[in-house]
Amino acid sequence: VSNATNGIEPPRDYLSIKKSKKGPLKQVVPQYGTLKNNYTLLWDMPDNTGYINVVAVMQKFFDQAISGNWSYNPEHYPDNEVPVSVMANDFLTTYKYGWKTSYYQNTNDMKSDDLVDVSEKSNTQLENLLDELDIDNESQVLVFSKTSLQKAAVSLKNPRAIYFNDEVYLGWMPGGRIEIASADPERGFIFYFQRPIRDKKSQLFVRDKVCLECHAGSATNFLPGPLGRSVFPSHSGRSFKSVDTYELIGHHVPLSERWGGWYVTGDDESINHMGNSIAFKPQNASKLKLKKITDDFDLPKILEASHYPHAGSDIRALLIFDHQVGVHYELVEAAYKARQALFDSTKSGTKGDERLQKSIDEIVNSLVPILLMKDEIQLGEKITRPNANSDFTKAFSSRSIKDSKGRSLRDLKFNKTIFKHSCSYMIYSKSFVSLPEVLKNAVFKRINDILNIKNKDEEYDYITPDKKMELLEILTETVPGFVKFS
Repeated sequence: VSNATNGIEPPRDYLSIKKSKKGPLKQVVPQYGTLKNNYTLLWDMPDNTGYINVVAVMQKFFDQAISGNWSYNPEHYPDNEVPVSVMANDFLTTYKYGWKTSYYQNTNDMKSDDLVDVSEKSNTQLENLLDELDIDNESQVLVFSKTSLQKAAVSLKNPRAIYFNDEVYLGWMPGGRIEIASADPERGFIFYFQRPIRDKKSQLFVRDKVCLECHAGSATNFLPGPLGRSVFPSHSGRSFKSVDTYELIGHHVPLSERWGGWYVTGDDESINHMGNSIAFKPQNASKLKLKKITDDFDLPKILEASHYPHAGSDIRALLIFDHQVGVHYELVEAAYKARQALFDSTKSGTKGDERLQKSIDEIVNSLVPILLMKDEIQLGEKITRPNANSDFTKAFSSRSIKDSKGRSLRDLKFNKTIFKHSCSYMIYSKSFVSLPEVLKNAVFKRINDILNIKNKDEEYDYITPDKKMELLEILTETVPGFVKFS
């Protein structure tokens, strides 16, 4: 290569913002949606060995001095201090391999132009927004894995918080920007990203297509939707490469595959899940293992709870979150498929044709089992710690729509199953209510057939006759448009 001195550098983040005279320039790494798990980000490199080797080979083909840099992330070393011996070894290795120029020594200070120190801002804006969107701060769940665009702000001591109600999910972390995913009955989910924190002039929230790189990928069947991945996180929160992550989310996923990279509080010690743990690979072992962040896990000892609107990451909130996100996936997909079927039917010029009925039946056969909790895993009898109080359950239950006997689809159990009644409260959501009438009526009819004790349906025999009658009464009184068939 002639007349060139350029080097190569790993990207510092998936999204970079460069300042220019014409304003901020956003740059996303190429093919983020499909290649995100193949990138090695600068501060995720365990050491400089691989980088030194690559530059040593490349620079032999440049006729001028190619620039090589050393980069160190203190999080990868004991007590967050980079040993002098490591830096000395890198210096000698570059000399050995014949580097022409050593330029910078970079050290990760965990700062970014888009982040502010926690001490510089309060939670006032967040709390006002939660109040405006009617989201309970008790719904807070915490993620310490670096699995979002704002990964630079996320760590074990500064996890990302997610708050939710039936229609909206809001993400935030101290020192970071607010992200919002809002369910739209027609288009699925719409995503909003807060302007850079130091920007006081631009519109506060903008719709950003970069969100769809992940939120409309394989995990959501390429339709816009929320995420709740379970990963194998390192001590820095980075997800280990070449390891399957559990992208699926819902009440059907075994607890043993849930919450990798998440904090979990209020859980019984007998529960086997991936939360509160970091991954490591023992010497001469081929598989990763998990170990608790601390032997005696106590969240307040890890992070500053006062930086968050609520304390903890309640297992009950996590169970509801998983269930709700899973149902949202199904509702979004059902709406898209139903509208496509109706469009095709109208285009063909035939009303009530067999193809339309077949399409609606297929959607119903996929949606109804989710709504009736058919594949819910058995939770066991001990989910929460004895005498563990939950602000979340109080807030969640306060939104109940009750029948004349005081029963509700939001009645919680957390003993073998999440709910007392085997039907999701998401049947009240805008995402369900706004489904095309032909689909919604077909769903109601199918549920009626299943709950009619005169009918024998082995698939749903987990609902006892008495519970079927109770559920029919609740649905008839509380769900608009639901009519009990005799």
